[in-house]
Amino acid sequence: MPGRSGAPGGSKAPARRSAAGSVAASYGGVRGHPVVLDRAAWSRVPDEGARALEPILVACDDLGPPGDVDIADDLPGRLQPEHGEQK
Repeated sequence: MPGRSGAPGGSKAPARRSAAGSVAASYGGVRGHPVVLDRAAWSRVPDEGARALEPILVACDDLGPPGDVDIADDLPGRLQPEHGEQK
């Protein structure tokens, strides 16, 4: 997309691998989704989960926070399946 920088394809994610092994979007300086973990970081994920890792934050303030969607019912209303469609 025009005006975007970073990795090929217009992604805002840093094109280099980080020593942290993880990259997360931030909205207003607050860590959010999506989060990307390098395979090398998997062994450092503690029992309490990846939130304990300190990722490089990529500012995505212009996009607005996506929230946390685990199931179709978590989607915002505008993205909910129409009545009668399969979820």
